[in-house]
Amino acid sequence: MQVKIFFAGEGLTYSGFGLSFAGFKIWTGGPEFMGFTGATNQALVGASIVESPVVDLGDIGQDRENRFRNLHGKVVFVKIEPSTFVQDGGIVSVKLSVKEQVGGTLQEDSIEFIAENCRGISATGGAIEFSMELLQLPQDEWDPNASILP
Repeated sequence: MQVKIFFAGEGLTYSGFGLSFAGFKIWTGGPEFMGFTGATNQALVGASIVESPVVDLGDIGQDRENRFRNLHGKVVFVKIEPSTFVQDGGIVSVKLSVKEQVGGTLQEDSIEFIAENCRGISATGGAIEFSMELLQLPQDEWDPNASILP
């Protein structure tokens, strides 16, 4: 399975009051991909625009691949830990979790990866953590090799 992410957001905290906004996109699959997007106003101090390359997760097992291949309508929990970088060469650590109610119990599954040679800019006050419901991108935006950043 392969993944790619794009994150863009900024936020600040002043006298205990915080304000932030961000957009997130993720492409999953390989060799054919699907794309998903969402927005949040949670937990960001600083600014970050990160476009990762496509990252190969290897064989994560058929059940897990099915769980993460189609994220439409699922609430995901995301943690992004970017290095501080400008333009190109950034490194981000990403954890994506999905929680599902199965037989009366809440089960969580996660995928984690490190993406090197990311494009964008990042200067944040630590890890970026948020949850959101993802919605499917239009099919003409499913190509993970199409660059978002100029």
